[in-house]
Amino acid sequence: MGFLEDLGLPPELVALALNVLNGSMFLGGILVKLPQIINIGRTLTVKGFSEVSLATEFLACLSYCAYNLKMGFPFKTWGEMALIAVQVGIQMVLYWSLTTERSGGFRWHLGRLAFC
Repeated sequence: MGFLEDLGLPPELVALALNVLNGSMFLGGILVKLPQIINIGRTLTVKGFSEVSLATEFLACLSYCAYNLKMGFPFKTWGEMALIAVQVGIQMVLYWSLTTERSGGFRWHLGRLAFC
């Protein structure tokens, strides 16, 4: 907040600017995977998606959120990643319901790892 305070702006305006910026970051987090989810829903195909890449991204998002939650950081600092994790989770469910490929026991192991 130092830069905005150095401009001589009132603290209320600085707080408003930071809240608007934070809200726009959350909006951006919502829009990261939404076009892909809409496209999957429209075409009902997951051709071009990789189960392993979705699983890796989902686990990375989950671990990032779990770390920040455990450390007690405010939701404003990591909430965007939580929104992305939800979207990647939706992509995984869509992938599993629409794919024709066999994955063996990968889904079961991923589920166990995610909930440990």
